[in-house]
Amino acid sequence: MKSKDDGNIWTMRVLDRNLEYLSFPVVVAMENAGRSMAGFFTKKHGSGRRIAIFCGPGNNGGDGYVMARYIERKNAVDVYVVAPPKTEASSANLSILRKLIDVRVALGKSSNLAILAMDGNIDATKKYDFIIDAIFGAGARVPLSEPFKSAVDAMNKLNAKKIAVDLPTPSFKAREVYSANVAKAKGALVADIGIPPELMRIIGPGDVFILSHTRSDSHKGENGKLLIVAGGRKYHGAAQLAIKASMPFVDLVYFHSTSENMELLKSIKKISEVICLNEKETIGIIGEIDAVLIGPGMDIDARTKQKAKKIIALAKKQNKKIILDASAFKLFSKKDAGGCLLTPHAGEFKSFFGIEGSAKNVAKMAAQHNCIILRKGVVDVISDSSRTKLNFTGNAGLTKGGTGDILAGLCASFACKNNLFESACAAIYLNCSAGGELLKTYDTAYSCEHLLEQIPKTYLKLVV
Repeated sequence: MKSKDDGNIWTMRVLDRNLEYLSFPVVVAMENAGRSMAGFFTKKHGSGRRIAIFCGPGNNGGDGYVMARYIERKNAVDVYVVAPPKTEASSANLSILRKLIDVRVALGKSSNLAILAMDGNIDATKKYDFIIDAIFGAGARVPLSEPFKSAVDAMNKLNAKKIAVDLPTPSFKAREVYSANVAKAKGALVADIGIPPELMRIIGPGDVFILSHTRSDSHKGENGKLLIVAGGRKYHGAAQLAIKASMPFVDLVYFHSTSENMELLKSIKKISEVICLNEKETIGIIGEIDAVLIGPGMDIDARTKQKAKKIIALAKKQNKKIILDASAFKLFSKKDAGGCLLTPHAGEFKSFFGIEGSAKNVAKMAAQHNCIILRKGVVDVISDSSRTKLNFTGNAGLTKGGTGDILAGLCASFACKNNLFESACAAIYLNCSAGGELLKTYDTAYSCEHLLEQIPKTYLKLVV
C-alpha cells in the first residue's frame, strides 16, 4: 500500500500535467510556488547568505529560478543550470534571470545573482552557506543519468546546509524540503501554488501520462499478464470487447468462459494474442498473472457463481489485482468486494450497495468495504475512500452497450502494472477522451468498433 507521501507525489505528478487542461497557467503555479518557497527560506534563514541553486530541465528547475529571483534580493545567489530548460514555463523564468543580470550590467550596477553552466565539478574555491536542489523533484527517475548524477555527487560534497525543492533528487542529502501544494516528504513545508483543492479532484491527461508504460528493454510478459473471465450464452460480445480493449496495453491475455459457450470460444481463439483456457487451466494460471477481470457478459447461475467465487478467492490469496464488472455484481456480494476495483453504473451501484451512487456515497462505500469504486455516470466518480476524483469528459455516445466492457478491459490492463485507483482514473479518461475524438467526426453515431480503433491513437497523444 502507498504511504501518504507516495500518494501526494502521485497527486502532484498528475497535477503537473493537468494544469493546462484545467486552464490554470503553469507559469502562474510556478511563480506562486517559487515565491512561497523563497518566503520559507527567508523567514527561517534570514539574509546575507551565500546560496547555490541547482536547476534541472523541468518545472522543478523553474521553481528554483523563481526562488532565485526572490532570494537574491537579500542574499548572494549562484544559479547552476544543470541542464537546459525543457518546459516553456521554466525557460521563461531562466530568461527573466538573464535579463535581470543584463539590465544591471547595462546600468553599471552590482548584482548578487550569477548564472553558471554545470559543466563538471563545482569550483572548490566557492563557499556556500546553503545548497538548494531544484533538479527533478517528484519527476526523478533512477538510476540518475549524467549530468545529474555528477551534479548530485558534487552538491553532496559541499560543506553547506542542504535544501530540496518539492522532493530531494535521489541521493541528495537534504535536511529541509519545500514542497509545492502537498507534502511529498516527512516534515516538508508546503507552498501554496494557488490551485483550489476542488480542482485537484478533476481527472485529466496527467492521469494517463503518469502510468507505468512499456519499457524499451522489457521482455515478453514483463508488461502485464491479464486473465479475463467473461462472456456467456446471451452477452457473448462483452468478452470480445473487453479483450480487444486490453490487448494493446498488456503482453498476454488469458481468457476463460463457460464450456457451453462454444461459439464465443471459437471466435476468441481466432485472436492470436489470446490464450483460451479451460477451468482447470484457469485455476492453474492465477499464480502467473498480474490481474484478473471478472464479469462482462457472464451468465447468472449457480455453477457460474461457484466458479467465479473460486477464482476470486484464489486471486485474493495470491494478492492479484481484481476488477469486478457487470455480471459480477450479481455473482458476488459486498463482502467479496474487499481489495477489488468495482466498475458499476449508477443502477448497478444502487442494486449492489443499496444506496444512490452520489460522490459522497461512493467514497463511503469504498471506505466501508475497503475497495476502489469507479461509478460510471454523466460525471464519473472514482474513490478509494482517501481520494475521490471526478471525470467530466464523457458524452452520450458512450451510453451504448459494450462501452462499459471496453472500459473494464482498459482498467484491467492498466492494473497489471499500476495500482487500481490510478488504473481506474487513467482508463476512464482515456475511454472518454477517445469518445470525445469520435464525437467530432460522427457526433454520437459511433460504434464500439470505432472506439476500439480510436483508443490507441488517443493514448499516444496523451503519453507523448
